[in-house]
Amino acid sequence: MDNETDFLVKIAEGLLELKEHCRSAEESYILIPPLKILASLDQPAVRDRAVLSLQKLAEGQNFSTIFNLSSVLQQTYLQIN
Repeated sequence: MDNETDFLVKIAEGLLELKEHCRSAEESYILIPPLKILASLDQPAVRDRAVLSLQKLAEGQNFSTIFNLSSVLQQTYLQIN
């Protein structure tokens, strides 16, 4: 792995660590957009770590909360672009 890949893997790991600083499960939705970006990159190590972080972020949340948060984020993204 090169320095850029290592750095992005650390970012994906660090974003997951921020979950413990969120006051509620619903508040942790803010961590989803950067992890989704990292999960879409070409570097397999970065992509794998971001997907793993997304999976761990979803643990403990009910499906409807995850679905609703994803919908809100998608709508926000579409409005920005």
